[in-house]
Amino acid sequence: MADTGYFDSVSANLKTGVGAQVKGISEGVKANSEAGVSPSVNALDTGVKAAAAIGGLADGLSEAAMLPVLGAMGMKGMACLPISKQLDPVIGVDIHLVTIPPSPVVPMPHPYVGVLLRPQDFIAAAVSSFIPPPPTAEQTGDADSAKLAEVGHTVLTMAVGMLGATVKIGGFIPRAVASTPTRSIPHIPMGAGWAAPSAAIPKNNGHAFMGSLTVLADGMPFSGGGAHLHLDCNDVGIPSVHKVPGMFLPTGVINPIPPARQILTSPVPVPLNPMAALARKCTGAFGRFYKKKTRKLADRLHSKVNRTIKSESLKNMLHKAICTVTGHPVDVASGTFFTDEEDFWLDGPVPLSWERTWYSRSDYRGPLGNGWHHAYDMGVVADTEEGTLTLRMSDGIPVAFPLPTAEEPSFILSERKEARLEQDGGYCVWDMAEDLYYRFTRKEYDSVRLLESVTDCNGLGIRFDYTKEGLLRSITDSAGRRLRVEHDTRSGRILEICGPHPEDPEKEITLASYEYDADGNMTLQRNAAGDVMTYGYAGRLIVKETWRNGLAWYFEYDGTGVGSRCVHTWGDGGIYDHKLTFREGVTEVLDSHGELTVYHHRGGLVWKKVDANGGEHLWRYDDSRRLLAQTDPLGNSTLYRYDRWGNCTDSSDPCGGSVSAVYPAKGNLRNRPVSVTTPDGGTWEFGYDRSGNLVSRTNPEGAVTRMTYRNGAVASVKDPYGVVTRLAYDRFHNLTEASDSRGNTSLYGYDLLGRCVSVTNPKGAVQKREYDPVGRMVRVLDFDGNDIRLSYDGIDNLTEYRDNVQHVEYGYSGMWKLTRRRDHRGVVNFRYDREERLRRVTNERLQSYEFALDAVGNVTAEKGFDGAVRRYLRDRGGRIIRETLPSGTEREYGYDACSRVTRVSYPTAGDPDQTYAYGLSGRLVQASRGESTV
Repeated sequence: MADTGYFDSVSANLKTGVGAQVKGISEGVKANSEAGVSPSVNALDTGVKAAAAIGGLADGLSEAAMLPVLGAMGMKGMACLPISKQLDPVIGVDIHLVTIPPSPVVPMPHPYVGVLLRPQDFIAAAVSSFIPPPPTAEQTGDADSAKLAEVGHTVLTMAVGMLGATVKIGGFIPRAVASTPTRSIPHIPMGAGWAAPSAAIPKNNGHAFMGSLTVLADGMPFSGGGAHLHLDCNDVGIPSVHKVPGMFLPTGVINPIPPARQILTSPVPVPLNPMAALARKCTGAFGRFYKKKTRKLADRLHSKVNRTIKSESLKNMLHKAICTVTGHPVDVASGTFFTDEEDFWLDGPVPLSWERTWYSRSDYRGPLGNGWHHAYDMGVVADTEEGTLTLRMSDGIPVAFPLPTAEEPSFILSERKEARLEQDGGYCVWDMAEDLYYRFTRKEYDSVRLLESVTDCNGLGIRFDYTKEGLLRSITDSAGRRLRVEHDTRSGRILEICGPHPEDPEKEITLASYEYDADGNMTLQRNAAGDVMTYGYAGRLIVKETWRNGLAWYFEYDGTGVGSRCVHTWGDGGIYDHKLTFREGVTEVLDSHGELTVYHHRGGLVWKKVDANGGEHLWRYDDSRRLLAQTDPLGNSTLYRYDRWGNCTDSSDPCGGSVSAVYPAKGNLRNRPVSVTTPDGGTWEFGYDRSGNLVSRTNPEGAVTRMTYRNGAVASVKDPYGVVTRLAYDRFHNLTEASDSRGNTSLYGYDLLGRCVSVTNPKGAVQKREYDPVGRMVRVLDFDGNDIRLSYDGIDNLTEYRDNVQHVEYGYSGMWKLTRRRDHRGVVNFRYDREERLRRVTNERLQSYEFALDAVGNVTAEKGFDGAVRRYLRDRGGRIIRETLPSGTEREYGYDACSRVTRVSYPTAGDPDQTYAYGLSGRLVQASRGESTV
């Protein structure tokens, strides 16, 4: 959250309408010529003024079309409502689905208390005040220079408005407009916990619903307090027209705190500026495919994997991030059990993540023992006879490329990896999904070239050094820290990895250590805090795994040797007790409550799942195993298209909304979009430098944000208004200083492991932070002197919070499930079933809120603390189609193909139906109730 004191010097500025009156274009051209402005600068100034004129014309058309209609309805637009501003309180009541076993799901009212707050608006409001007025021609002595400064000032001012708030109330507080979000006090379920469908719906959020049609601030309707409504989060509601995720109802009230001088706005309500066509869908929609974390599948060349790579048993195996799993976790197609853990992580331009993975089908004898693969145990084997280059990837799975030449790299579409032969004779693999370059030693160790470096597009990265036997001796991370690796000299297995002490450069700490049995199985791993994970084996198969908090997992197989399929897995207390039965192309999974799910698979990919309610979920893939379509139990499909490099170029939802992207056809920028078009037709454009750094971003309105770089790090950001933020770094690439155009500077300090230990804000106030050996924050001495202390268990659950005024304790069970919260008011307990679905909440007064679930975990009924019961009837897709209230009143719901609520009816009460319509982007475009339509 921004420090409001930072903005004390910001001047007062209130804009009650968008667009200023524009002088005639021809008159401006003539005036510039007479002042001695050159033709090129004159053309630039004319273009900027023309753009502004078009925007002003759009606003004028909007007002001309709407105000007479509303005026005829008696809405005269008289200023009579006190304006809202950020930090104004919001109070309301939400309805959320909770479970109160043994009764069905119950919708329960929950208090909503928060304040209007969008931190970036405070930043934008401050930035807008930093923009100095442009110099006159008399001051510069040159007409061109003065005109260019004026144009820059105009463009800069326009762009800041796109970034955030420029309208301020009372000196520094940003305005509140339709869509301004609130920060609320988190809900505590009024029952045993959130119902299954409720748990997936975002909570603790809301925003201003409407504002004035005739008074705009930064291009959006100015909110007029309570009369313009506030959308609170609700489990049964409507999607927001402002594209905030979740379901909402206008059940909250904004309570404006009067400023020193009363400011009023018009009551004519509207949720959006009618003529604004801003495309804000890009980040969320494009992120669905550009930021995907899953890796792609291995393809047909796996059959040519060279055995010298030593992990041949994993060929044709799906990456763990994309296979379909059950329990803890078992691949339902192959029966392979795998387990993984990140033992430590170090920040830097290329973060170092020491992650290890064990597979029940792996016969690999590696540096971490039998069956274990760590993320940097990569290598390549060049086979000139077969014409292949075999790569052992970071998760241990091998893949074979056609042998690349200096003139012709080779590319595997299913992996989105390109192998290259470099001029020095070494091999490099470019991972297009991660945008990282893996280079391998020219020297061969037992016929394998080992990983030498992992670098980004700027050449920054992690370096690896080996002994003459090919044992990993040291790692130098991308921040320049050196890690020392100790081995058992006889077996070659890693015993410990040591890194720099966070405070004393002359000392080191043990980041991770390992122990093995006589057969070479890893039996214990200890992290820097001393927390241990242990493993029990039958032969070379893991049969028991114990987590750092003491939770144990157990596994049974259909055989005794490597490659046996896991047929039964469960945890302490019987959680996730899953039994698997395999048939040709079909796997049946019986869960801990006896419910059956059936998976149909081909080539390791699940193409159909029949859930315990009988719903069929379908997936369709192409020959490179890229997802082309996914279909829900109601037959609604989402479709995907790709280019030759595996970039998703189009994503279409069941209602026809589509996001498309364009990528370069050649070069190292093939994985970077140059344009993205959103469902509402807006196009974003992106520019890059030769290294691939993003240097410009142009929004659908033509406003441009520009970035510069120094040593691979962002050195400055110039927003569309010309406001520049400058950044500085230390020799370890840690951000140490951030300055704005007014010289306001924030400073950051770090320990030797790259953890931020101090923050100095522009007012000079200092925040101090302390960490435990694994990087968990254990103490914060805050800017205001509040001394916060934190404690954790072995799997990073917060177990205790203590500050100057309060003390809270937390208890957990299973997989990070909160079971108890204790503070000065008493104890709240949470109970779960064996699938770890919340079934009951008991409050401080020993009252219970209970939930009833169907076979797949959907809430079918809930019983509140007061005993009131709500019941739900669902369709095959799990959507609520009928809700029975405690009074017996029924509500029925209709949906479109994207599962957005289109109708709410009241068959027993006789109330008018509510109907809703949406645009292609998912925005609510119409809401009706009876004869009233918005």
